[in-house]
Amino acid sequence: MPPRPIKRVRLSARPLSLTGLRELTADRNSDLVVLGLAASLVSLGVGLFAFRAGDAHWQTLLFTTLIFSSLALAVGVRAEKEPFWKRPLSNPALLGALVLTVALQLAAVYVPFLQRILRTTALPSRDLLAAFAAGAVVLVAVEVWKWMLRRPSAERSPNS
Repeated sequence: MPPRPIKRVRLSARPLSLTGLRELTADRNSDLVVLGLAASLVSLGVGLFAFRAGDAHWQTLLFTTLIFSSLALAVGVRAEKEPFWKRPLSNPALLGALVLTVALQLAAVYVPFLQRILRTTALPSRDLLAAFAAGAVVLVAVEVWKWMLRRPSAERSPNS
């Protein structure tokens, strides 16, 4: 039986072959690894800072920061090159997932029944704001990364 011809996948205005899709995915995966590592380091940094400061809620703060950082990463990488604020409502499913995830996280932190199951504690507003701020830092890092990738290669080259 002869091999099947490679189907073309259309992800953008120009069609890509599966070989091209693999190359695109490999480039995109390396970006995601770097940005995911940044989100994890931000979360761990917040948790470590809270732990060393003696914050009794440090584990819940770490958990919440990791969730908010992951959400920020999802929002930031939604579009490969375009900043997230250009079309913030272009993906209603993502928007719904974000709202649902934030609501579930807040329930995990503040609903007594879920606190017992998940072993979380109610975060003071200071800690909750720190978790949101950490997510914002991750989103800014993603946008800076995308901005650097959008720049023409001549601008990025140190020899020019």
